[in-house]
Amino acid sequence: AIGLFRTRKAKELSRIENDHGVTVFRYAAPLLVRKSCMNCHDKQGYHQGDIAGCISVYLPIQEAEKAIKRNNLFLFSTMIGLTGSIVLILFLFTRALVFKRIKELKEFTKKIPMDEFDHAIEGKGDELKEFANFCYFIDSKLKNQHKELEKKIAEATKDLSITNQKLVEANQELYQLNKAKTEFFADISHEIRTPLTAIKGAVDILSRKASCSDPSYLEIIKKNTEYLIKTFVDLLDYSKMEAGRLELDIRHESLSDIIQQTMDSQRAVADSKGIKMELFTMDHLNTPCDRQRVLQILNNLISNAIKFSPQNSVIQIRLRKDSGFARIEVSDNGPGIPEQYKKAIFLKFYQLPGTKNITSIGKGSSGIGLAICKALVEAHGGKIWVEANIPNGSIFVFTLPLY
Repeated sequence: AIGLFRTRKAKELSRIENDHGVTVFRYAAPLLVRKSCMNCHDKQGYHQGDIAGCISVYLPIQEAEKAIKRNNLFLFSTMIGLTGSIVLILFLFTRALVFKRIKELKEFTKKIPMDEFDHAIEGKGDELKEFANFCYFIDSKLKNQHKELEKKIAEATKDLSITNQKLVEANQELYQLNKAKTEFFADISHEIRTPLTAIKGAVDILSRKASCSDPSYLEIIKKNTEYLIKTFVDLLDYSKMEAGRLELDIRHESLSDIIQQTMDSQRAVADSKGIKMELFTMDHLNTPCDRQRVLQILNNLISNAIKFSPQNSVIQIRLRKDSGFARIEVSDNGPGIPEQYKKAIFLKFYQLPGTKNITSIGKGSSGIGLAICKALVEAHGGKIWVEANIPNGSIFVFTLPLY
């Protein structure tokens, strides 16, 4: 060992030996020469750090084996006790949480008053076996009921499919009838408008040249003819919209000029009722639109405002920008429109309750004007709606895209 330590081939050594019939464990470690050793051994040729010898220690293996056996026995006994305790605790918890519930389920299944379940819980076995048999039987029963239900649904769906096919055919027939109706309105409106225009022209000539003692009759004919022409023009326009034959002549137009032109055309009617029209605009807005169609929208809205406004009131028209749109408002001081009718008034041929019996010229309505306004505004890519004008009256608002 000393030779190995001095040649640096080992730092420590150990092995099991037999010492006079006793098995021992021997351990050897080198003894280094330290500074304190040099006081006595400096004349023997040692230097600090040299290997001067080694120390050898041996321990009897029998004592170590006995200690290991005692430790193993202690660990084994401890594990047996711990395992038994865990098994006992698990058993108690399982019995309280599982078996008790299984027993309750078994008692519950016995209370079900169905004779066909008897064979489901027959046979030998514990509670789990009986409950499993019962579950298998319930599963089979549910599958059978599911098949019966699918069969009934298939039969009902078959009848529904037939009914749906009939509805599709009826809907197609209605579509064709509606298309024919629209085309009929378009054709008949155009045909009737032509002679009415001729009648109006003849009445205009007669009113200028005839020396009738009571020219009011000619005035009545003229007003009724104008009303009929306007009604048929509206019907013709709406028929074109429904048939998808509406064409727009889009150009960049000044909305201020269009509004002013509309106000000028309606001023005589407004003056006859003492109604004042005011225009509020901060911008000269130009927008791509069909000038004649925008005039038609404004004429409808302003004429309605004049029609329902009281004597000596004010109608205000506002124009401004609103998030990439031109916003135009026509406000009056009339009776207003109840909340529940604000969407219905834009439907064709709809009239507010209480206005259907008004038939005098200048006050009557075909109920299609606002529907035409809605269709024209939406054809331009805008929206139209009505708001309340506080304290009374209505504000009709529509928007047109600026770009």
